[in-house]
Amino acid sequence: SSLRGVITSGIGMANPSGVLTQTVCFGAQTPIDEIVLNTSGNGATIAWSPSIPTGINYGAGANQTYTITGIPTVQGVYSYTVSNTGCTPPSSLTGVIVSKNDVSFTLTSIAGSDNQIVCANKNIGLIEYAAIGVSSANPPTITPALPASIKYKFTGGKLTFTGQPNMEPGVHTYTISATGNCGFATTTFTINIINPIADFTPDPASGRVPLTVNFINNSTNANKYSWIFDDDNDNTSVLSDPSHTYSKEGIYHVKLVASDKQCNDSLIKDIKVYDWVIPHVFTPNGDNINDVVYFTSLGIQHVDAEIFNRCGIKVNEWHSLGGMWDGRDAYSDGQCPSGTYYYIIKITDINNNVHLEKGFVELIR
Repeated sequence: SSLRGVITSGIGMANPSGVLTQTVCFGAQTPIDEIVLNTSGNGATIAWSPSIPTGINYGAGANQTYTITGIPTVQGVYSYTVSNTGCTPPSSLTGVIVSKNDVSFTLTSIAGSDNQIVCANKNIGLIEYAAIGVSSANPPTITPALPASIKYKFTGGKLTFTGQPNMEPGVHTYTISATGNCGFATTTFTINIINPIADFTPDPASGRVPLTVNFINNSTNANKYSWIFDDDNDNTSVLSDPSHTYSKEGIYHVKLVASDKQCNDSLIKDIKVYDWVIPHVFTPNGDNINDVVYFTSLGIQHVDAEIFNRCGIKVNEWHSLGGMWDGRDAYSDGQCPSGTYYYIIKITDINNNVHLEKGFVELIR
């Protein structure tokens, strides 16, 4: 603080007295030091600019004194001039009362923006504070240091945070601190990064119908799950580790959505379900309808087949996935007559499991 003004005849400072120009912190309810002026003549008058600050009192005291006292309850700069009356030439004293805000931070962005939940690789919502009582010469500090991906700006008394946080999942707390002429203040904001990662292991991932698959959930940073099994009945599950049985051959695209709060991740893996049917009747008459015995399936890797007549004589064989029997005797190159024939078929599936099939088939001409 400092004294400012001109003392002329007829008015002067009493002893003791507060100085003419004072700075106080109104938020702290700090009273000004009482200003006591000696006057002569008919006393004194006072003029304020722009107005008298709320909470300040003034008036004539005992023994031709004039006093200014009180506690400012508003912020601002208020100048005043005290002049004597009834004296020639007139004299006056001037001073200034500066009422400053305490240092504080007020959230001016939407409620809750100082405690955000943010999905990984997404921008945070605007965080904005009114920094009261803080100057650009001594700006706020942030601890710990912000990642470079979060932009921080302090201008015009506004403190803003924007950007896409490049941080590990978890709750990150930052403290804003500032020191001004009227004290010290801190506030905190948090950014909770959520990064669910969907992952699962089907056990088994392939097999013959009916195939029951146990889905082992390997997801991280998630607490809710949604499964879509991609079968004819649109079956779903919200269990963490469900099981599902497939009854038809096909490739099923199983989808897992793993989530935490509003953040989610998804993953699709294929389940291969296979089967094969050995016909009981075929008619090799050249009409291209049911003319051969053969096997097709998503799950067959290799076939070894042998065909025998009723007398146990082998009439045909093949040892490949694409092999077939068209009703001919492979050894005499003649047509086999209508009748019952017996097969021994060894099928190796895509999981290297070997299946031995024995039975009969009717040849009708």
